[in-house]
Amino acid sequence: MRAEDFLEHSKWIDGPEFLYDSENKWPKLGVKYDSLPVADAEIKKDVTVNAVVEEAKNPTSFFISYFSSWMKLKTSVAWVLKLKELLLQLSQKRKEFSDMMHESAEDANIKEQKVLQKMQQFKTMLKIQCLTSEDLTAAEHFIILFEQHHRFEPEISALRANKTVSKDSQLYRLDPVIDDGVLRVGGRLKRAAMPFEIKHPVILCKNMHVATLILRYIHHLLGHAGRSHMLSRLRRKYWIISANSAARKILSDCVTCRRNRGKLLEQKMADLPQERKQDLYLKRRWKQVQYMAELFWKRWITEYLPLLHERQKWMRQKRNISPGDIVLIADATAPRGCWQMGRVLAVKADGGGLVRSVQLQTKTSVLERPVTKLCLLLEASAD
Repeated sequence: MRAEDFLEHSKWIDGPEFLYDSENKWPKLGVKYDSLPVADAEIKKDVTVNAVVEEAKNPTSFFISYFSSWMKLKTSVAWVLKLKELLLQLSQKRKEFSDMMHESAEDANIKEQKVLQKMQQFKTMLKIQCLTSEDLTAAEHFIILFEQHHRFEPEISALRANKTVSKDSQLYRLDPVIDDGVLRVGGRLKRAAMPFEIKHPVILCKNMHVATLILRYIHHLLGHAGRSHMLSRLRRKYWIISANSAARKILSDCVTCRRNRGKLLEQKMADLPQERKQDLYLKRRWKQVQYMAELFWKRWITEYLPLLHERQKWMRQKRNISPGDIVLIADATAPRGCWQMGRVLAVKADGGGLVRSVQLQTKTSVLERPVTKLCLLLEASAD
C-alpha cells in the first residue's frame, strides 16, 4: 500500500465507525466460536495416557488366589505337597545308590547306568498315590501358615520373641497365641472340657482370599443357611476378624440365595402424567389417616406409620438394571422355584434416565417386562 492511500483511508487510523456506537448496535458475525473443526491443524490435541500399576504377586499367593473353591484349593495343595515329598524321597534314594556305587572300582559310566537301573526299579515299586484325610489336613495347615505369615508377620514375630502384641494391632483384644506355628485366639478356656479347636480357633482376616473361600464353603455345606448359622459353624474352627460383614457379603453375592430369597427390583417413582393433577388414591388414603389420627392416634402410630415408612423406599433412586444382567422373571401363577431366568438385552428408560422396562432373552423366547417383575441374580461384569 502506498503512503497516499494510507492517508486517504482514515479507517486505518481511526478504526471502524461502529466502535463509536453502543455494543448492541455492533454488527453480528455468523461464526460459532464454541464449535471448532476436529481436523483443524491449529488446535492442539490432548493426549491421555492411562497407567495401571500392579503389585507383583508371590507365586504361592497367585496360586492360592487362582482357586474359587476351598476343597479344590486344599486338594491341589495336598497333591503339590505329596509331589514334593515324593521328589525328596527319590532324591534321597538316588543319593544312597550313588554312595553305594562310589566304593566300587568300576567305570563312571557303568556306575551311572547301575544307579539309573536301581532308580527305575525303585520307581516301579512305588504304589499308586492317593490323597488321605491326613494329606488334606496337612495342606490346610500349610495354607493357614502361609496366609498368616503374609498378613500377621509383626504379630507373629512379637509372640515368638515372648512379647505382647502391639495395642494398635487388630489382634490385641484376641490375646493371640502360637500353636505349632499357627496363630490362634487365646483366652481363659484352657481348662474347659471342649475341643481344642473350639477353645482356640485359628485367626484369619476377612480380606484374605482363604477366608472368603472358607465362608463360601461353609455356606454351601449348610445348605445356604443364614448368617448366624454360618458364623456358629465357622467359629468351631476359625475366627475371622469382622466375620459378620464378610458373611453378609457372601450371602449377598450368592446366586442361589438370590434366586430363593431375593427381592424384586424397585426404582424411584415416575412423575405423574399431566392429566392427573392429584393422585386420588393418595388423597383418599390421607383422609383416612387424618380421620384415624383424630380418633385413635395411638393405634395410628403402631399400625399406619410403618406403612408410610414403606412408601419412602419409592422416593430413592436405585441402581439401574443394565444389559448383560442375569435376572429372575417373577410369575404370580408359578412357585418361585419355577420362575424363568433371563439375560437383559436392552433397557428402556424414561425422561429422567431411570430404567422402567427391559427386553429379556430367555431359554425359549424374547420377552419385555417391567423392572418391578424382575429379581436381580447376577450383575453384568465391568468388562
